[in-house]
Amino acid sequence: MTARVCWKPWMFSLELPPLLAGVRVPAAVVWGAEDQLFPVDIGQQYVERMPDARLHLIADAGHWVDLEQPEALATVIRGLG
Repeated sequence: MTARVCWKPWMFSLELPPLLAGVRVPAAVVWGAEDQLFPVDIGQQYVERMPDARLHLIADAGHWVDLEQPEALATVIRGLG
């Protein structure tokens, strides 16, 4: 819950898009396809603002991808190299 409280103001801040545009390394945005807290379109917006980013949607996962679908997350991570 603390992470949600701390991060949420940034998610909708006008300061965030320029910061995302400044990411100069490949980025993986991992999102639960069933996330009820933050819809997938937010993840897509992040990807569109970063020069070299890819959205990885994890099926049958909500907000806590690492707890709900750890093997699917591990597969994404292993494929990054």
